[in-house]
Formats: sequence, structure tokens, C-alpha cells
Amino acid sequence: MKIAKLKIEKYAISLRVGFFLALRQVRRSSKYTNGLIIFVMVLTFLNLVVVRGILVGLLEGSTEAYRSKYAGDVLITNLPKKNFIENSPNIISVIQNMPWVESYSYRYVEGGEVEANYKSKIRMDEDSNSTAGSIVGINPELEDAFSGMSLKLVEGRYMNKNDAEGILIGANLLRKYLDIEAPGLTLLEDVEVGDRVRLTVGGNRREFTVLGFLQSKVDQIDFRIFVLDTTLRNMIGRSDY
Repeated sequence: MKIAKLKIEKYAISLRVGFFLALRQVRRSSKYTNGLIIFVMVLTFLNLVVVRGILVGLLEGSTEAYRSKYAGDVLITNLPKKNFIENSPNIISVIQNMPWVESYSYRYVEGGEVEANYKSKIRMDEDSNSTAGSIVGINPELEDAFSGMSLKLVEGRYMNKNDAEGILIGANLLRKYLDIEAPGLTLLEDVEVGDRVRLTVGGNRREFTVLGFLQSKVDQIDFRIFVLDTTLRNMIGRSDY
């Protein structure tokens, strides 16, 4: 009991001494010095708590957007030395029969180029209104059920299984949505919904009608071009799924 009482008394003395010294410091020092000390302490607090919280929040938000809008909980990709996933029909069949799978989507991805002013060019050496990127073939119904792609449209409409000549373009490939200059980055100029564009992929060239523009804040969507899976498979000569 006496020991506890002594500890309380020592604690009270420490508080009184600290308060006395702090009061003397405030009274004797310049108000500008006190203001500077308070300012530095506020900056320290912001750096340790607020800024860190913002950075962590941005990272978490980016990760969640990538998971919910593109990758899902499980993302299956090709092996490092393979250009495609072998036995993909068997893999899809297994996924379909798993009771805990809520939704899934499969995608064909191939590099290509889309051009917009090919009909209005006067000279062959005239700069083309084109951009290169990944061309993605999707099943529109499966993709929408999986990632909600139709909700990412900022203009136009979503494609359906009958849009063999329809194309969806990521917003970051268009100058009106991403007006920046960067080395190696080319953007489409003056392209609107309903325009005809020319797609070159797998050594084949074909005209498409722009159905809409996608903007999701996920690069794997905003920097890509989407067509029907059957259309892309025909253009790249893939009949083995």
C-alpha cells in the first residue's frame, strides 16, 4: 500500500515539474519559436499518420480495383515459355464444375494496331491516326458477369454475341481521355462512337465499328481493345482454342 502511494506521489511530482517547465518555456521563449515548434510537430504528425494512411489507401484501392475489375481471385496465365495456355478447354471445364466458383471469364490476347484515318489519308507518307496495343477477344456475356465490363462504359454501348464487327476501345488510347505526351505513346485522334476503324492483328486487317469506350482505372482495360473472341480467333488463325 505504501509502495503504491509513493509511486502516485512521484508521478504527481513529475507532472507538476513537467507542467512548470513547459509553462516557463512558453513564457520565456519567442512566440515565433513556439509557432515553429508547433508547425514542425504538425508536419511530423501528418507525415507519420495522414500521408502514410493515404499511400496505403491508394495501394489497397488499386489492388482491389485490379481484383474486382480484371483479375478476380484467381488469374490463370500461360507458362513463361509458352505463348498460350495449353488444354484450355479442359481447364475451363474444370472451372465450370467447381461449386465455389461464382463467375469466370476467358480471354484471347494478341498484339495489334488500330487505325482511324485510313480513308481520309491523301498521301501514303502522311502520318496515320493509329495506336498499337493488346487486342483482347472476349465472350461478352461471361466477361460482363465476371468483371461488370458494361458498367465501365463512358460512351456508347456494350457489345453482344452478334457484334462480329464491333469493337470497344480503352479510354487511355484516346486523346480526348488521356491528353498527355510521352515517349512511345501514340493516341487516337477524333474518334467517336459509330466511326469505322481498321484493326490489324496476326497479319490480317479488318474494318470494325466503334461501339463504345471503356474507362475503369485499370490499365489492363483502359489500354486495351476488345472484340468478340470468335472474331479474334479467326483473325489470328487459331482453331485449337
